Amino acid sequence: AAFGDADRIPDWGFCGCEKLRTLTFGERGWIYIIGMHAFENCYALTAFPFPEDEVQDIGAYAFANSGLCGALHLKGLVGLGMYAFLNCEITELELPERIKLLSPGVLMQTASLTMLSAPGVRMIENYALAMSGGERLTECDIDFSQVTDLGIGALQNFHFKEPVVFS
Repeated sequence: AAFGDADRIPDWGFCGCEKLRTLTFGERGWIYIIGMHAFENCYALTAFPFPEDEVQDIGAYAFANSGLCGALHLKGLVGLGMYAFLNCEITELELPERIKLLSPGVLMQTASLTMLSAPGVRMIENYALAMSGGERLTECDIDFSQVTDLGIGALQNFHFKEPVVFS
């Protein structure tokens, strides 16, 4: 699909477009906001189709059950909605220090996750990291001693490489 100078993908924009593989944009070529459910169930969409440092907000369920895989370095991100990457094949995720909250189910069932960089996280909500990475997760820089709020099942089956202290 090709677009002009849009700066956002609307809620439900491409939800269920199972054969969508790529997106291209006009001259300006960037997107700041990805709406809720925007690419949910887009199984053929395997690559993040936007400049990673430009995206500021990813809505709830935006890429849930999509084919999204590989490494994401979302340095411009300000907000990340619940279940945004549910059941994706992301291998690496880097979030900026300003992200303080991992919303409910945001990385639930991301079994391929090997690296998670989220140094600013202080709250991990319900099922945020449930069943993510497992023994494949070899790098995680969340300072769990700084986490002040832990939701139900937030770390269910989460693989800790070393003992963790919660203060």
